[in-house]
Amino acid sequence: MNIKEIVRLYSEGQRNFSRRNLEYSDLCRVNLREANLESSSFKEANLREVDLRGANLGNCNLEYADLRNANLQGANLSNAILKGANLQGANLTNTIFHGANLELADLSGAISPNLQGAKLSKWTKVPNGTTTAQPAKIPSPPLSPENQGKKPEPHPPTTQVTPPKKQPTTPAKLEVPHPPEVKSETPINKPTPPKVEKPEAKSGEIPLKPTPPQGEESQKQSSNQEETKPSSPEEENQQPKENKDS
Repeated sequence: MNIKEIVRLYSEGQRNFSRRNLEYSDLCRVNLREANLESSSFKEANLREVDLRGANLGNCNLEYADLRNANLQGANLSNAILKGANLQGANLTNTIFHGANLELADLSGAISPNLQGAKLSKWTKVPNGTTTAQPAKIPSPPLSPENQGKKPEPHPPTTQVTPPKKQPTTPAKLEVPHPPEVKSETPINKPTPPKVEKPEAKSGEIPLKPTPPQGEESQKQSSNQEETKPSSPEEENQQPKENKDS
């Protein structure tokens, strides 16, 4: 479908032109106000001074397209690819750029651009005072009817687990095996002292007395000497008196 047929259908009241391939087409000063052009491709197309007020251009490919002085007031350009697009002097009042790729795009002189949620690069040219891009917030899923009106449960506090300290390992003691005791089967006989045989006395012979040890002899001699001591003179005088009385 070429651009002339789209213009004809649009004049007849048709507004749905989604998923159209209009790459390198010339749409200069064409009126497509409030048209549905979702997921269409306008790569390197001529869209100068085109009227796209309130149009749906979501997920469209507008890479390196010429949009100078285009009227995009209130248009939806969410998730559109506008890499290297020329938007100089375009009317971007209330235009939605959420998730749009504006790398290398030129927006110098654009009217009231709000680039919140768009992806920019350091080479993107924006006019002074433009609301710069911010990270898009992921919407939370809707609550079920059961959970509506309930406060969300607080997350449990995160606890930091400290790893256990490594204790110094002591070297294992090496046990030296002792040699097994060898028990001799043959008992060890202790030497027995030789027996001393006493000489037997022959008939008619007087048996010899055993000689006492030297210590005993000295004791006996000392006792005999004490018996043979001379008595004192008093004892001698007393003896004859006793004899006379007898």
